Amino acid sequence: MVLSFRLTILASISVRLSIIQKTQFISNILSNKNDVLIRFKYGHLTKGFSFNAINFIMINKYQIFKP
Repeated sequence: MVLSFRLTILASISVRLSIIQKTQFISNILSNKNDVLIRFKYGHLTKGFSFNAINFIMINKYQIFKP
């Protein structure tokens, strides 16, 4: 889907951010998408708080599940 692809690009851009900044960054994206909900599945944390893998999965409205 276009939205998933767009969010994947945005997540890639945010990879260099710290964990707190990343969470804020993603929250800002979600706040602009009232009808979309996303589940984030994180890979292993590496040095510098980068994520090895970020997968986006569409789920039910108005709920966000984090591992």
